[in-house]
Amino acid sequence: MDNGKDNLKKNVIRVGNSIGMTIPKKIADEMDLSTNSKIQIVPTDQGFLVTKLEDADPDFVKAMNDSFDKYHDTLGMLRKGDE
Repeated sequence: MDNGKDNLKKNVIRVGNSIGMTIPKKIADEMDLSTNSKIQIVPTDQGFLVTKLEDADPDFVKAMNDSFDKYHDTLGMLRKGDE
């Protein structure tokens, strides 16, 4: 990506009860964004930083959820010990 070398100006548009802006195809392609991609938007002093979030591996998420379920009580006791 050329990191802002192009001076891109966009209009803010209404999207349902929210507001938004479109992302030009060239930038979407460079960031590997498509419909339903997850992004993180962080306000900065200069504007916004937009970062694509990668989806977690479904097997990893299932293993973590299984572990949380299995060790729920133990994790709760550990958390109370930190209070």
